[in-house]
Amino acid sequence: MFKYELPLHYALPLKADGINVRRGFIVELTDKYGRVAYGEASPLPSFSVESLEQAGRVLYSQLHCLVSEKGKQSQINFFSSGASPSASFAIESALWGLSVKHWLPSPKLAPLLLGDVDCIRQRLREWKGGWPSEFKMKVARGAVVDDVKRVIAVFKLLPESVSIRLDANQKWTLSEALEFSYRLLTQAGTNGYGVLKKIAYIEEPTANIAEFPGFYRETGIGYALDESIQHCRTVNTLGYKGLKAVVIKPTLIGGLHDCRQLTNGLLLAGIRVILSSSFESIIGIHCLAQLSAHWFPGEMPGLDTLSAFVENIIEEMPESGYPLPEAALNKLELVWEEEQT
Repeated sequence: MFKYELPLHYALPLKADGINVRRGFIVELTDKYGRVAYGEASPLPSFSVESLEQAGRVLYSQLHCLVSEKGKQSQINFFSSGASPSASFAIESALWGLSVKHWLPSPKLAPLLLGDVDCIRQRLREWKGGWPSEFKMKVARGAVVDDVKRVIAVFKLLPESVSIRLDANQKWTLSEALEFSYRLLTQAGTNGYGVLKKIAYIEEPTANIAEFPGFYRETGIGYALDESIQHCRTVNTLGYKGLKAVVIKPTLIGGLHDCRQLTNGLLLAGIRVILSSSFESIIGIHCLAQLSAHWFPGEMPGLDTLSAFVENIIEEMPESGYPLPEAALNKLELVWEEEQT
């Protein structure tokens, strides 16, 4: 069990005060054949139900049980307690990693467009290589009119085949969300309806999930659930007309077992499932990318967050079953280790 502290290029825009340093725990498990796998527990302040200290205590307790007789008898089911979602995610990720013989090719990501209009324009004008099918952009950070200008400016630079996922993080009121769609429709001119169709969905347009179906009826813009899922582990897909996707953040939701139970019903209902990061280090991001590749092939996870870090623990994860190199381990603080008895 290791601890890490990594500086960030900018303060993360959280619900409360931003953070300039990302802290978390890294789990390293080694099986009897010498194969090594990793997991990460890094609660996100303002979003996680547990603090870093609480996650550390739960993680230590669960790891201690894992290497005991009790852990031998019931591994994955033993960790679905909900006491610390990030701790469950870390341990179940590492256990799952031990079972994976080879990593799959990393899925394509939905790039996150950050900054003002000029910054976004510059990035898109300098874009190299093929275009992704979707970008992601934050809205509801300022005046509605400014959001509309940014979205229209982006659409003017994108090919017809590219859509945008918008994320309001529950910051709009219903009237503001409706104002956004109406302004977008009118200011886009003759292409107004075409612009609306290029919005894949809006994540959490308001803080009240009961308003989402009405928003869809009024605007025709689909929506996605994100923060709401953290507190409601089941989704009545029939009751939410216009629901296009559910964004799953295992650091906030819990272990692989809980996430899989939640997503099975969504997939059967034809609803997209998007795995997304909570600003984990490259170790957590790699695990999420592999889970997405195995569970949701062809889907574009929301994992474009590593650029927030001044430096990474490692630039590229080792092949399946191999340990981190010494240079990477030197960036971590060892806080506990034990062998199975």
